[in-house]
Amino acid sequence: MKTVLPNYEECITNLSNSILKHFNVDTYHNSIPFIDKILDKDYKNVIVVLCDGMGSILLDEILDKESFLIKNRIKTITSVFPPTTTAATTSMLSGLNPNEHGWLGWDLYFKKEDKVITMFLNTLKDSDVVAENYNVARTTYPYESITKKIGKNYEAHELLSFKKEEYQKIEGIVDKIIELSKSDNKKFIYAYYDNPDNFLHAYGINSSIVKNEFKRINKSLEYLCDNIEDSVVIILADHGHIDVEHYILDDYPNIKNILERTTSIEPRAVSFKVKPENLEEFKTEFNKHFKNDFVLFTKDEIIENEIFGTGMNNPHFKEVIGDFVAVAISNKSILDSNFNSNLKSLHAELTDREMLIPIIVKEQPKVKVKGQ
Repeated sequence: MKTVLPNYEECITNLSNSILKHFNVDTYHNSIPFIDKILDKDYKNVIVVLCDGMGSILLDEILDKESFLIKNRIKTITSVFPPTTTAATTSMLSGLNPNEHGWLGWDLYFKKEDKVITMFLNTLKDSDVVAENYNVARTTYPYESITKKIGKNYEAHELLSFKKEEYQKIEGIVDKIIELSKSDNKKFIYAYYDNPDNFLHAYGINSSIVKNEFKRINKSLEYLCDNIEDSVVIILADHGHIDVEHYILDDYPNIKNILERTTSIEPRAVSFKVKPENLEEFKTEFNKHFKNDFVLFTKDEIIENEIFGTGMNNPHFKEVIGDFVAVAISNKSILDSNFNSNLKSLHAELTDREMLIPIIVKEQPKVKVKGQ
C-alpha cells in the first residue's frame, strides 16, 4: 500500500472540465490535455461510463492483460479526496472539487438542521429515518450538472443505475447507449453503474462474485464499443477499494463521550466535532488508540493543505469538517456503532488502492459506406 495524494491538475474533476470545454461550456478548472486531444477529433458521440469502485489496481489484479479494459487503459489518474462516490461522482457531474460543491462524503453535518444526514438518502445517519420533508443535501449544496449545461445546446443524456430498473445491470445501460448513439445529433451520454462497488462492500475484493462482475463489465463494455460508430467512449471509476477492519467508537467511551455529535464524512475519512473544553484531551485519547492507523488533522491543517480540493471553499465547508479529520493510513475504519460493521471493503482514503482510477478510452470512427 502506498500513499497517493489527489492531483487536482489531473483528476476526475479535470476530466469533467475537458468534457465541458469540448462542448463549449464554461469551465471551472483546467482540462486534461490528452483527453482534449482525443475530443478534438470531434466524434458525434462522446460517451462517459463510470463504474463505481472499479479502481485501477483492482483491474490489474482481477483481469488479464489482454482484457478489453486493460488493453484500452491509456492512463491511471487520481480521484478526488475523499475518493468516495458522494464526492467523486459529484465532481464528475459538476466539474467542481469537493471543497467547492460540498458533497464531501456519505454522511454530512448540516448546521441549520443540526443533524448528520446521509447525503444520497436524505436520512439520519445510520438509520432509515427521513431527515426532513425536503431534500436537505440538494437544498444546501445545489449544482447544475454538466449534462444539463451541455443539454442547452446539444443532445445530452444521463443513464443512472439507481434511477431506472433497466439500468441496474450493465447490459441494460449498454443497450440504451447503443440505441441513443444512432441519432444524427452530436451528443453527450453519461452513464453511471453502481457496481462493482455494491459487491465489493458486501463480499470483499477477493470474492468470486466480485471477480465475475469485473469480467461481466469488461465483456459488456467491449460489446458496447463493437456496436457503435463515430463515437469516443471514456470509461473510468470514481475510486478503488480496500478490505477493512473496523474500530467501533462504542468501545472507546473516553472518546465518544467528549464528542458534540456523531462522526461524519466517511469511516476512513472521519470528521470529529469535540466539546470545546475537551480538545486537547481528544487529541491525546485519539492518538493513544489510533495513531498507528490514522493521522489526525486539525480543521486549520485541512484547509491549509487543500486536501479536499483547490478553488473557493463552499460557504458551509468549515462548519462541516468539524474540529478534526482523521485520515486512515492502514486498512482500518472508524464506525460509531456496529451499524455497517458487516461491510468488508471500503474506500475514501489516500492509499493507492482507493485513490487511483483508470482512464480507458476506445475510439470508434464512422464506418464508411462503399462509394462514399
